Amino acid sequence: RKTTSVLTEEMKGSEHRILAQGITGSRESITETFRKDISSVLMGTHSFWEGVDVVGEALSCVVIARLPFAVFTDPIIEARCEQIERKGGNAFLDFSVPNAVIRFRQGFGRLIRHRSDRGIVIIADRRLITKRYGSWFYGSLPLQCLTYGSEPELLQAIQPFLR
Repeated sequence: RKTTSVLTEEMKGSEHRILAQGITGSRESITETFRKDISSVLMGTHSFWEGVDVVGEALSCVVIARLPFAVFTDPIIEARCEQIERKGGNAFLDFSVPNAVIRFRQGFGRLIRHRSDRGIVIIADRRLITKRYGSWFYGSLPLQCLTYGSEPELLQAIQPFLR
């Protein structure tokens, strides 16, 4: 919600419309709006990581607010983590991080579907730069990433692309 609020405020007066799941509409309604409005920016939860295919100009900017870690209270995830711990492993590093990295790549891959596609992905989760496992996420991507320390720096850097 904070990321949505910051982006909405910073982009006031621009032609870009922020679409955020649970804030500006349901998954279905904002997906449909997103496909039709090429100047929109889509912010969604894990339900957008799979099964949503938007091609061409309609998809040029994706904001990932949080790294896609599984919910530990899910009974299946909980059982798998317990099994790893019983065998002397580290459930977080041996299971949670690798699975989140796979989902991260899938989410990142939503952007470029064809050779002519182009776009930017904004990752707002500071854990990517503050936690040692952040390098696993960076290392999973097929291209170089740029890091910006503040919202004003980021917004200044992406303005030429968004025009």
